Amino acid sequence: MIAGLHHIGLGVADLDNATAFFENVASFSVVSRYTLDADNPLQDVLNKGGIPIEVALIAGPNGYIQCTATGSVTDRKGDTVPPINTSGIRHFCLQNRDCDMLADGVRDASGSLIADPLDLGTGNQYAYARDSEGNIIEIEGLPFAPVEQSTWIGHIAFVTPKLDRLINFYRKILGTDLQGRSMVGPGPQSDKMGGLRDTQLEGAWLPTDNMLLEFWQFHSPLSPSKHRCTTMLDLGYTHICLETDDLDHDFEQMIEAGATAISEPVETCNARVQFARDPDGNIIQLLEPQESFSQTIKYLDDIGICSRTDALRQ
Repeated sequence: MIAGLHHIGLGVADLDNATAFFENVASFSVVSRYTLDADNPLQDVLNKGGIPIEVALIAGPNGYIQCTATGSVTDRKGDTVPPINTSGIRHFCLQNRDCDMLADGVRDASGSLIADPLDLGTGNQYAYARDSEGNIIEIEGLPFAPVEQSTWIGHIAFVTPKLDRLINFYRKILGTDLQGRSMVGPGPQSDKMGGLRDTQLEGAWLPTDNMLLEFWQFHSPLSPSKHRCTTMLDLGYTHICLETDDLDHDFEQMIEAGATAISEPVETCNARVQFARDPDGNIIQLLEPQESFSQTIKYLDDIGICSRTDALRQ
């Protein structure tokens, strides 16, 4: 059974800057930092060249961010920074009662905003931010959230050219129903927020036990037609990880739902893992932790924050 979204994977050029960004903006903490050397069993899956991979696992109250750096990549510049309508795993969302506080934190941590926080008609405040390497992070202010609540992860977002196909795939493997579906735009606010023109897109939200999956299909401007399937060593968002208590069963279910296997099961010192691609080519990692592994969903501080805060919405 899928326990929830364990982490989103983020390939970075500078691991120290990446961890500092999330510590400063969201008060998240690094719970593990290690090197995957050439003899690590995951190297056969991730890195055929055997380059040492530096890994940092960063914990928020309801989910993790896994940052990786190989030392073999160069900074992205100019047009290599993807716009918000690029297909793939496109961003994740940091939520707090105070969006301006999050925006100030982004700027103080050498990040930037596409536009200042604005209201799209829901009463919430929204902005798309970029960290110092150009990765998109949505920040959202929920005025009904408790004042004392620390920043949490609201969702992980996909951009897809085939919305129904991707929704149906994740519904099958997660066993949950949509929480909502709606159109956004066209209008000046949505254009301003995303830095695009004539923006019109359709979105949907699928709950898990600890956060949401968000799906967007851009009807205007259309997503770039060529979607390069990410590898685990690329810069930017590389994969999502689902935690399970039965890897063999859930991996089989994922293949039956339309995924493509890209590895055999791999035994590590604290878990069994296996990798596949969803129908869009996005990489999914399934992780079945050993009982002694302490960096799992159940050890997070507040896995129910998303559903509990949503219940306060008027």
